[in-house]
Amino acid sequence: MHYAFENDFFHPKEISPLAVVNLTSHHRRATPFRATELRSVAVAFFFITTASILECAESPSRSNIESAAAFSAQKGGRALLIYRDNRLIFERYNNGHSSNERWKIFSGTKAFWTAAALLAQQQGFLRLEEPVSETITEWKGTNKRGITVRQLLECSSGLDPAFKLHRKGIPDRNTIAVGLPLVAPPGRAFIYGPSHGQVFLELLSRKLLPQKTTVWAYLSKNVLMPLRLRDFPTRTDDKGVPLWATGFELTAREWGEFGRSLLFHSPRILPDGALADALRPSRANPAFGLCFWLNAAVSSPLARIVDVEEELEPPWENQNWRGAVLSKSAPPDLFAIIGSYGQRLYFIPSARLLVVRLGQGRDFRDAPFLDRLFADTNR
Repeated sequence: MHYAFENDFFHPKEISPLAVVNLTSHHRRATPFRATELRSVAVAFFFITTASILECAESPSRSNIESAAAFSAQKGGRALLIYRDNRLIFERYNNGHSSNERWKIFSGTKAFWTAAALLAQQQGFLRLEEPVSETITEWKGTNKRGITVRQLLECSSGLDPAFKLHRKGIPDRNTIAVGLPLVAPPGRAFIYGPSHGQVFLELLSRKLLPQKTTVWAYLSKNVLMPLRLRDFPTRTDDKGVPLWATGFELTAREWGEFGRSLLFHSPRILPDGALADALRPSRANPAFGLCFWLNAAVSSPLARIVDVEEELEPPWENQNWRGAVLSKSAPPDLFAIIGSYGQRLYFIPSARLLVVRLGQGRDFRDAPFLDRLFADTNR
């Protein structure tokens, strides 16, 4: 049974045995968050399989979903999918687009490599807290010797961002990235750019040498193939090494499969609790984990709405992430994968909700979209 609209599906909701720890009551207080406190909220994102739901955030109503969908379409939306309890309850394509089209997800690519890092840690051949110089030994004895794997993935290594790595026709991105200078002390500054992740791919490549496999083969076997993702466009250098920062092109449902695997373990690509390590707010930017954007500061009196794409436009020295949240209406456990030009995966564990949004242009904004989706709900 479903409610049918033109080019969309709206299915009744079901209850599933997914539960989350709800932080709302714990953090609704009158004192500002300190960085260490913001880091502690990662426990809210540990998913527990149980027969009941603990303090669930209220799920958006049909009218809220329609309102958010209308805003998305008006702002260049191509696709909007919503899953509740791992069931697709809404699917709509706008502005002449259809379900079988693949689109660039831009920085949505990064989170796939985060999944690979979490798996490598679970498999025991990589630690997020280990110094990179243990593997990239040419960094020993330099000012880069203390950079950790975690700092690479949270863009706080201090390396020059090196946006030139985005260009096509580069012979060897990894070698360029490893040789980049520091522009800030490691762990002190949030510097969004491709350099950090490209160093991570070099580190992963060296760690995979005993297994006689490549970073792409490792990602394909452990992440992409379980999601039935294959033969989609990406971007590599002349040595065949992928670009960490961007490059994947997926349909809305294909990207949704990745989101379902993280939120609902369908299919399971990460062990229980592994994702929580990626959702720890960084010291350099408490609104950012390991390539996931966080709404954790929403209960702080210092919370302020920041449009991520706009804030990333100026040089890193002029960006301000203090108290940054995506929406004051959405729950504090919301986290997101954000790609340029309005590409979004929103995860709301307490509402057992996943939202996939693909779009074009620069008009889309997170706050008004999420405000419509969560209007008059209890967060």
